[in-house]
Amino acid sequence: MNRFFEAVFLFLVLVVLTYSSEVWILGIVAFFALLKFALNHYRKKVPLYLKSVAYLAIVPFAFWWVLSPSVERGFSPWLLIIPSWYFMFLALWQWRGLHRGGFPVFVFWNGLFVLLLSLRTHDQFQLVLMGLAFLAFILSVKTPRQNVRFAFSLTLSILLGFGLFFGAKKLYEWRQGRFHASNYHDSYSKNRLMGFSPFSSLGSFQSNYIGEQNSEIVFRVFSKKKPLYFRGLAYTKYSAGRWHHKQSGEWVLPNCYIGDYAVFESEDTLTDSVWVQSAINTHGYFFAPMNAGVAVEAADSITMYDGRIFYNESVNHRDWYYVEGKSKIGRDLSAEAFLNFPTRLDSLFALAEQEIGISDSVSLQELTNKIRKFFFEKFEYTLVMPSDLGREPLETFWKIKKGYCEYFATMATLLLRHKGIPARYVVGFSSPVLSPSEDYYLFFRRNAHAWVEYFDGSQWVIFDPTPGGGESILLENAELSAWQEKFKVAGMKILHFLKNGEWRRSLDAWTLFLEKLLRSVFFWSFLIVIFGVYGIHRYQIKKRNLVKESISEYVILWRKKLKKTERILSRFGLVRMPGETVGAFILRIESYKPSEKQMKRFNAALSVLREYEKERWKKV
Repeated sequence: MNRFFEAVFLFLVLVVLTYSSEVWILGIVAFFALLKFALNHYRKKVPLYLKSVAYLAIVPFAFWWVLSPSVERGFSPWLLIIPSWYFMFLALWQWRGLHRGGFPVFVFWNGLFVLLLSLRTHDQFQLVLMGLAFLAFILSVKTPRQNVRFAFSLTLSILLGFGLFFGAKKLYEWRQGRFHASNYHDSYSKNRLMGFSPFSSLGSFQSNYIGEQNSEIVFRVFSKKKPLYFRGLAYTKYSAGRWHHKQSGEWVLPNCYIGDYAVFESEDTLTDSVWVQSAINTHGYFFAPMNAGVAVEAADSITMYDGRIFYNESVNHRDWYYVEGKSKIGRDLSAEAFLNFPTRLDSLFALAEQEIGISDSVSLQELTNKIRKFFFEKFEYTLVMPSDLGREPLETFWKIKKGYCEYFATMATLLLRHKGIPARYVVGFSSPVLSPSEDYYLFFRRNAHAWVEYFDGSQWVIFDPTPGGGESILLENAELSAWQEKFKVAGMKILHFLKNGEWRRSLDAWTLFLEKLLRSVFFWSFLIVIFGVYGIHRYQIKKRNLVKESISEYVILWRKKLKKTERILSRFGLVRMPGETVGAFILRIESYKPSEKQMKRFNAALSVLREYEKERWKKV
């Protein structure tokens, strides 16, 4: 009776798990496995429990874990669903070999653990099933008395474990809420790129240069071509030391899909693309060279701001692709948004134009050359700026003739706008470092840079007015262990291949085909016919085996009778010769005249021989 309640318990646990996880295929497979194991117990043909299978099963579940979809800014349910199915497998496997290596304690423990993991989502129907499963669990261990104590202690220990887990989670959340402002700032600056946001103040990403994390890797760009300028944001409006970009962007739909990646603003696919791996939060912005399109995983749309800024507010992606050469740049030719100039700075820029030697008749090329030459000859590059820059940092910058890229780029952008030339202030990274394996490039925090892009009437052109063009902030002595970097990147490539490799596209196509097939009536009809034919075939084989077994018993019986009869006749001197058939032997001994004393035994033996000759070859 205990086996019955154990089977009911496992069945109800399986139904709860299948219902809560919605992995119906595994549920159907597991149900038939449970049915097979129950028949084994009923027939008392329990196989040995194989530990190796339980250990090896970790491999497919681990792959499933790696390939499971993630949920950005939230808790992925697969973090509980996949372990639940593994514990369900262990429970079934232990029960399959129960008392032949399998133990009831592990069956119950794994089953109860599955039930508790399934509590992440529950409704009335699921709670009823859980209650019935727990009742079956109690009934299956009701005797002897110590088993009730065992059931209670087992349940209590699992509940206590979950209580400790959720208690620790609540304690962590409570402690997070008690962070002081300074701790929050340290955590924020460590995990986010400083200065890359819709509002950027001059000096806002100075911490990228002089902070504790300045040698931290920000991007790995897997390209043979060096991306000298890796842009993230382009700003439209400047006011009192702060840059802003337009908050209302254009909602862009993908041109095509390549696997899980949606390709935006590019006429090409991922075949000619460059993979970017981000090691840090980018605030939802996607960095790429100028005029490149991007390919983003699991994105149905993307926002594109003026200046070709790609943004996805809802998802914090840690990797994407960019595509150069065949990008759609028509919508980026609008220059009106980049003519804004703060009139309160007219006097400062009139003075600047006078000192630089800029006249109204100067050409665009001459203008940029004069600005760059003046900055290179009259200004000094420094990361140390006065702590109090006043209301207008540009006035201090022009007065002390010192600054770093943000100040040079801002001043140059506004100088161009003051002359009526569309220009945009761009922030990102420049001058990456070649990796130890020389097949990709590294951008560190200290590679953060600001530069200018101006419109020459037909296209946007990069203009870097900072002395050294960003080269002065290269990491010459980066604390980077070559073997650690190679090992880490090798792991990233493997995981990236497993999640996004070419084989995934084939797998996606196969999954769609399989899903369509499973919904087909023809498929299920075909499956029923195949299993029906197989069942009939197996029945016929079994029937033939039974006939063979019965025939074998029949033959053995007559062989015994023949041998006994021949032994009796040998006492009369009547021996069947080698090669002589039973029929010929009968014909030869029929003429024998036994004595009166032998008559009865002789006639009985002769009768057996005749019956043997008649029945031996009779069709059974």
